[in-house]
Amino acid sequence: MLLERQVRDAQRTLAKLDSKARPTQMMERDIIVVWGLYRGWTADFTAKNARAHPATIRRRRAFYAANPAALFELPILHRGLRVYRCEFCGSHIPTKSERAAREHVAEHVLSPEIVKSLGVTV
Repeated sequence: MLLERQVRDAQRTLAKLDSKARPTQMMERDIIVVWGLYRGWTADFTAKNARAHPATIRRRRAFYAANPAALFELPILHRGLRVYRCEFCGSHIPTKSERAAREHVAEHVLSPEIVKSLGVTV
């Protein structure tokens, strides 16, 4: 029941995107993969909701663990006039610190050790 609600939340987030910013099918799958990492979903559960094979989900997870900067090709951090907004928790980070905003978002998905060691490029 709780997981179904989380899936609906992820789908609502995708539906809110502007039609011009609508993600491609691969990007939509990757958004679900990243959302599943954030929520602690298993690869099998994520695969079921992303309509992909579990091995594909594991490969994408490994890709994002090796390349944290690739997370920002997805619409998970939005820049406003004075703040960045995290799509995971909704918190606002001042625009003066883009690096801090990227690290904040990356730490939702990856362990802080990975983010600190590999860094997030600005």
